[in-house]
Amino acid sequence: MRILIPGEHTDTELSKYAGAADYRELVDAGVRIRTFDRTFVHAKLMTVDGVVSCFGSANLNHRSMSKDEECCVVAISADLAKILHRSFEDDWSCSTDLTQERWQAAVGYIVSKGPFCASGSSSSNNLLRFVALHQPII
Repeated sequence: MRILIPGEHTDTELSKYAGAADYRELVDAGVRIRTFDRTFVHAKLMTVDGVVSCFGSANLNHRSMSKDEECCVVAISADLAKILHRSFEDDWSCSTDLTQERWQAAVGYIVSKGPFCASGSSSSNNLLRFVALHQPII
């Protein structure tokens, strides 16, 4: 399995770093994670066995499922899966592996300047900082 996540271009820093807590478990399970740094990526795309495709803007969380007006399309079509897979491969080829060093650099940003910086942070932000600092991905 491969996951392409937003890189430097994102619509919300909080979401970007909140997801980082799960990276270690994913990497340990053999998932490859890369960041897409050319532009912002919001679409969610999945192809399965070259036949089933799921694409859209909905996140897999309670808010997207109940409050946000986002949706996904699921299709059974080998032709469509091939087109979408090719698009993913194009994006993957110009993305960057999320290494331990890059992940730690992002954590350093969070603690020193980012949305979880120590000055004026709440206890929930401190908890996120603690998790980020103690969960290396590789």
